[in-house]
Amino acid sequence: MTNQPTENCNSERQVSIDWIAKYPFKINDDKKMPDFNKYEAKVDGIKLKINDYTGKHFLGRLMLSKVAGEQNSFLQWKHGKGSTANDSEVLFMENGYLTYVQPKESEDSIAEIANSLADFQGWLAERNIKFLYVNAGSKVNPDDRQLLKQFAVLEYTNENGDTLQKHLSDKGVAYVDMRREMKEAGLDWYSAYYRTDHHWTTATGMWAAGVIAEKLDAEYGFVFDKKIFDGKKYFSDSYTWKGGQWNSAHSTSGYDCPREEYTYYLPAFPTLFSVEIPTRGIERQGEYKDTLIDMQKVMDGKQYSDADLAKVPDAYHNAMWRNDAVGIFKNLLPVENDKKLLVLQDSFGWYLTTYLACGVKEVHVIHPMAFDGSIHAYIEEFKPDTVIVLYCERNIKKINWATHKSAFDFR
Repeated sequence: MTNQPTENCNSERQVSIDWIAKYPFKINDDKKMPDFNKYEAKVDGIKLKINDYTGKHFLGRLMLSKVAGEQNSFLQWKHGKGSTANDSEVLFMENGYLTYVQPKESEDSIAEIANSLADFQGWLAERNIKFLYVNAGSKVNPDDRQLLKQFAVLEYTNENGDTLQKHLSDKGVAYVDMRREMKEAGLDWYSAYYRTDHHWTTATGMWAAGVIAEKLDAEYGFVFDKKIFDGKKYFSDSYTWKGGQWNSAHSTSGYDCPREEYTYYLPAFPTLFSVEIPTRGIERQGEYKDTLIDMQKVMDGKQYSDADLAKVPDAYHNAMWRNDAVGIFKNLLPVENDKKLLVLQDSFGWYLTTYLACGVKEVHVIHPMAFDGSIHAYIEEFKPDTVIVLYCERNIKKINWATHKSAFDFR
């Protein structure tokens, strides 16, 4: 199941796990995929391998990449666009915030995503497991886009989210739209996000966890203590940093900007967890500060110079779980919710899920883009009471059924 650990740093080690062997697929799982999609998925898989090979081994690729970066800087693209290491383009907004270019997904691709969510909800219902989809939204306010006019056409996160939610409504899939919740709560949209990173702030993540908790209380049989989602019930501290979007734009176009504030929260109420992150060999037990946030990274981050910031992970990565394949959080103190919760999530859930974990007996988190085993098999072993799928709208992309690593492939 595992290979020999390759690195030991801060009590972590990289562990290779064969998730397919541990959580194998049933023979009939692939039968749910239309024949055309099976063929298309195989083609997509081959294309991925070709792209990976040419990207890593193409003769002179590093020199060409450097020349392209210098050209971008010379053409002053930094006033409108920059690029990330994985070729995701960064847009510079009128209010000084950065965001990503997001293409418009086809109606057919989004309909397929909606079908996958509806099928997943039905499969869970057959096992008496409840389901909730959470649209975490995106940084661009649909009512105040703040995009430079010449680049506005390149950003379609909200349009993709709206189309998906229309399909989900038609199919009776339970969902929460955090964009609507933000408006109804009167949150200042852009203050809820980082200026130089696409994520919402840790405080917004706590608020969003409270919104989900209210939904779980009202309709899913949970009972959360409201103090868990009250920032005044936490010790907090801040320091300044520059986010991942700045790093991307800086590395390709020389763009620079002032630092902004990052705040971390530590519960002022008693906590005790055991936490496992199998692919990093993490097994820890202790308070929130010892298990669900990486305090060593927090303390290191306070000391970083501007030169350091271009070389190290940004402050948002201070969460202990960071899009790893699996994370297991067990609450060792008595809680009202003697329940088990599974959250399939992207990085918007890194902090949010830690707050939910303060009020639930056991929370497992999976990043489907890193976990290629059978989600069905995992669920049948874990037997959660409720499953949540939480994604920002950037993950509304065509499903590649060949890899078992697409955001909306729930087999």
